[in-house]
Amino acid sequence: MVRTVAARIVKEETYMDDVHSGADSVEDAIEAQQQLKQLLGQGGCPIHKWCSNSPEFLEHIPVEDQEKRITLEEHGVNEAIKVLGLFWDPSADSILIAYCPNSTLHLQRPTKRTMYSEIAKFFDPLELVSPVIVLAKLLAQKLWQLKSRWDDPVDEDIAQQWRQLQDSLSHLHEIEIPRRVTMDNVVAYELHGFSDASNKAYLFIFLRSSFGDGSAKLRLFTSKSKLAPLKELSIPRKELCAALLLTRLVQKVSPALDMTFREIVLWCDSTVVLAWIKKPLNQLQLFVRNRIAIIQEHTSKYRWEYVRSQQNPADIVSRGQLVESLKHSSLWWNGPEFLQRVEYYVDAPEDVPDEKLPELKALVAGPDVSMDFLSFLPKLSNFRKIQRVVGYVLRFTANCRKKDPTNREIKPRIKPYLVAERKIRHPIYHTPVREMLPD
Repeated sequence: MVRTVAARIVKEETYMDDVHSGADSVEDAIEAQQQLKQLLGQGGCPIHKWCSNSPEFLEHIPVEDQEKRITLEEHGVNEAIKVLGLFWDPSADSILIAYCPNSTLHLQRPTKRTMYSEIAKFFDPLELVSPVIVLAKLLAQKLWQLKSRWDDPVDEDIAQQWRQLQDSLSHLHEIEIPRRVTMDNVVAYELHGFSDASNKAYLFIFLRSSFGDGSAKLRLFTSKSKLAPLKELSIPRKELCAALLLTRLVQKVSPALDMTFREIVLWCDSTVVLAWIKKPLNQLQLFVRNRIAIIQEHTSKYRWEYVRSQQNPADIVSRGQLVESLKHSSLWWNGPEFLQRVEYYVDAPEDVPDEKLPELKALVAGPDVSMDFLSFLPKLSNFRKIQRVVGYVLRFTANCRKKDPTNREIKPRIKPYLVAERKIRHPIYHTPVREMLPD
């Protein structure tokens, strides 16, 4: 019996001893479940702990083979299961980011050790709530700048910010993130990525679904944040590093989704970076050239567009947000408003003239050597004869510059051959050989 569906799931949708898969209909899900059970059973690996957001599918699974759900007290009456470290509520088909702060530490003055211990509890591999998590990372980075010791109490200012952040994180379970990013009755899918940088570098990827009625919807798929190094970089360089990170993230996400996209659009709010991407590599300095080379190579089939900072979701993380604000942020969860329509208008960025564009190589102007006066070379086969001809030409031009006929030279000038040889070799050595050869 051919079990192509089960073979594909085991090969592509299995992590360690957990199988995570889905289907477009209940019938397809049941067929995949039966194939998996038979395939793994033959190998002596009985499969159990089945779970689904479809009650109809679970009716075909014995109760003893179903996954037991965990009741989250913070989340109310709903029950969830743990999927690769994340909590999934099958009833609402949503993902939950749970965080349980240490209540005893809240009464004490925090230290760098206790702060890092709490930060390590965050598990958000897709960085769906990164605007909140990044606030903790910035506080930790500040401790390194202050050269704080591990067990020394932190400054009161940092301690106050940390307590405020912990109070906000206690409401993190209130954010329900839809597990499904695709839609029904979709005409086409697009992938949109956004990058931004200030003291941090941030990038986001949205999956855009277009419908036949001219509307469109965006769903946050993943994000990536990276703190800028302590070594100071210029804002254009930070924006460039963010664009490079976005390029690498798209290269990983696009094949992982295994979907056909009508187009992939990358957005940036830096006119300098967009100008660099359009420049030839030989005009850019080393730092910029190396990164632009990777961007141009891997995004040649994508579109780079300009987006205003107010419409850039990545700008949210550059400022950071607490849970209360992030929960109701439409820009974060649903993307820019202008992308909610199939046809949208793209702002044209202001052209950056070369004299105002940083990191460009200085152009050195050199003389334009004409090779027309050497057009007779193909007619002469002896180099000594070429020397004599050029020597007579030089004597003729020198005599023409003299107004007094009595001062004109009758005999060849001193060492005319050496002068002629130097005149001939200079343009030859500075001109590509292919340009000197006759057609």
